[in-house]
Amino acid sequence: PRRKPHLSGYQVQATWKSAREMAGDFYDYFTLNDDSFGVVIADVSDKGAPSALFMAVARSMIRSHAYSGMSPRETLAQTNDLILEDAESGMFVTVYHSVFYAGGHSTHINAGHNPPLIYRASTGEASYMSRGGRAIGWFPDNPLREVELQLDPGDILVYYTDGLTDAENPQGENFG
Repeated sequence: PRRKPHLSGYQVQATWKSAREMAGDFYDYFTLNDDSFGVVIADVSDKGAPSALFMAVARSMIRSHAYSGMSPRETLAQTNDLILEDAESGMFVTVYHSVFYAGGHSTHINAGHNPPLIYRASTGEASYMSRGGRAIGWFPDNPLREVELQLDPGDILVYYTDGLTDAENPQGENFG
């Protein structure tokens, strides 16, 4: 994305590095209105040019549905249905989509993606957000469920793809 969303009480930071020249992992953030913004992180199956093209289509659909005022659940359900209409490649995309509102309220939905980590500043504890749903483009009537969350000052959400969990040291061993 070209611009970070600006909403009082929130800070957004992103880092991305492709495993190859073209990849199917992506993140996005976008302002929805004066008091909310969306965040998406996703991972298309496979790698290379076909994944990058599939990613571009999925990203455009998610953004379009989110901008139209759909809830995160509706956004991913509609994207799933549209991808399934034309899906012949067997590709799918895992997606975690969040919407953040003024005052710390947020709505999250997971379509088979790695669950973000949440750090609670008040307790100093970190835990994973819930896992849920199936990847987009796999099955019709995806059982997607929204999770409501109140964030307090200093709380941190960390989104990531399997590139992080599959990272290896120079000897080819997973970091764990």
